[in-house]
Amino acid sequence: MIIACSVDSYFAELAGVLMKSVAINGGVPGAELIILGDRLTRRDRVDLAGAASPLSIHIMDLDEECRHRVAGLPTSLNWPRAIYGRMLLPDLLNGRSGRLLYLDSDMVVQHSLAELETLELEKLPLAAVPGPHRHLDRDPSIGYFESGTLLIDLEEWRRRDIGTAAIDWLSRNRSARMPDQDALNMAVGRDYVKLPKKWNLSPRTKDGASLAEIAEAHIVHFVGTKPHRRSCTTRGREIYLAVRAQTPWKDTPLMSDTSEEIRKRKHQIGRALSRLGRLGRRARQEQR
Repeated sequence: MIIACSVDSYFAELAGVLMKSVAINGGVPGAELIILGDRLTRRDRVDLAGAASPLSIHIMDLDEECRHRVAGLPTSLNWPRAIYGRMLLPDLLNGRSGRLLYLDSDMVVQHSLAELETLELEKLPLAAVPGPHRHLDRDPSIGYFESGTLLIDLEEWRRRDIGTAAIDWLSRNRSARMPDQDALNMAVGRDYVKLPKKWNLSPRTKDGASLAEIAEAHIVHFVGTKPHRRSCTTRGREIYLAVRAQTPWKDTPLMSDTSEEIRKRKHQIGRALSRLGRLGRRARQEQR
């Protein structure tokens, strides 16, 4: 089984903690670990490789062709371009068969993943944890799944061209509230295997997961404020910190609110410059 996530430099630590948790808790010694990176630094790559030990990890680059495929899709400070890696990876692994377990980087594996190696996928493209229906304009009986944990049948995904269908839908529906997740739901419809909540349990929900539920979850998902930030108060955060202490980030200070504010400002400036660039190109074209 291939286990993968997709990140940029900001989420590199989170991905490293995820991969370390796979190595120490996943119970899948034969797994192949892959990270699809969007402009990761050399330091990121070294640290990610160290975090995955004793398993080896392969870091792929989000190349120009991939960037072109997702160009124009909605992004934000907390929804970077790397989120679309889950739509791209099955095609990037063309020629490979079997299954891909795609995990969001802000997850920690607590218990064995071995059950997912043999789970019957019933000739469907993926398995995922159902979630509440979120505003999609379609029959509610179709249901809705969370995209944080995706167990993908590579051949069936490619046969149905799920990635292209999701990207095409999102290109026409740029105001989607949960862009990658909504797009995949529209592309897959009801054709997925429903996984128990233990494979994607978020401690930060309206009702809140109990401590017992968090302890029993095989995969804990830290949505909202990320656990590498000093201000994170999410229940179960100590799970993340315990694994982090075994990675190259163990002595790195947690991210302060000041650092987060600087990142926010840089993002705003970058978007403003991009808009100015587009306006400039449009003006030059109109003058011709």
